[in-house]
Amino acid sequence: MSEFKNCFTIAIDADDTIENLLVAWISELNKRHNLNASIDDVKGWEMGELYPTLTSEQIFSPLFDEEFWYSVSPKADAIKYVEQLIKDGHDVYIVTSSHYETVKAKYEAIIARYFPSIDWKHFITSHNKHLIKCDIMIDDGPHNLEDNDCIRILFDAPHNKKYPAEENQMKRVHNWEEAYNLIKNLDWFYSIFGLETIQY
Repeated sequence: MSEFKNCFTIAIDADDTIENLLVAWISELNKRHNLNASIDDVKGWEMGELYPTLTSEQIFSPLFDEEFWYSVSPKADAIKYVEQLIKDGHDVYIVTSSHYETVKAKYEAIIARYFPSIDWKHFITSHNKHLIKCDIMIDDGPHNLEDNDCIRILFDAPHNKKYPAEENQMKRVHNWEEAYNLIKNLDWFYSIFGLETIQY
């Protein structure tokens, strides 16, 4: 882990961290197939459990439709706080494990549209996020955080409710205000590891 300093390199996930992919995805599948699943029905990562009558191709089809990404909305306050992190002097990157065929649509419909301060040089596609060198990573996928040598913030989502974040040296946040305040005050991180707080 890099030495602590006033400003950090922060890697932020896209899907269900800065935007509401799951909500839009469920809505689109319900519309296409005349179904009535709800986000409250989501218990894990496998969408097939939510839609047992659909094939894998049917389930993932919306993600390869460029127009679909324009129906995905930002998380509440994500625009405000991501912009504030940049204004505070942090080096902010969006790091997504998106399929390569969906990257262009996602960038144009979400990042360029809602997060104009994040240019394409700060947009990274990597399925292996443990390869990303950063000070802080914010993600809704515990598997993306587990092997990373950085400060790890787990963004709460229906599919990670049962994951023991604290036991794995992560801090769970439920919204972007919480995430921002954690980065402003990292005492929680030092307490997890039994370290003395460093003033900076």
